[in-house]
Amino acid sequence: MRDTEAYRRFEADLKSGRLSHCYLFFCPDDEARTALMKCAAADILGIPEEKVFEDISVSVMNDKPKFADVKKFVDETDRAVLTEGYRVFLIPYTDAITAEGQNKLLKTLEDPKDGAIILMGAANETN
Repeated sequence: MRDTEAYRRFEADLKSGRLSHCYLFFCPDDEARTALMKCAAADILGIPEEKVFEDISVSVMNDKPKFADVKKFVDETDRAVLTEGYRVFLIPYTDAITAEGQNKLLKTLEDPKDGAIILMGAANETN
């Protein structure tokens, strides 16, 4: 996963200390997309990949997000501020979010909280 152009661009930001508050990864394969996002989360937090989904600094939105899921997720990002380090939020199925959910998420993307990094994924750029 780390040998992709998308990951190399993300990694350059990470190494330079210029992480953005949000990254969007496109990949038609659900498993590969989730694995790529897992690699990114592990590197942000400095933990092994196999620990990403166990770490309390990581929140993952499910694969069939309803508006209530997005609202809960946004509420979590609002409480993301940590005394040090980052809190990582994974949305592997951004393209499955309803229009109402997208509008709710947009506010969070426009006004990011310090320490919150949102990793989004989609099957393709047209959804």
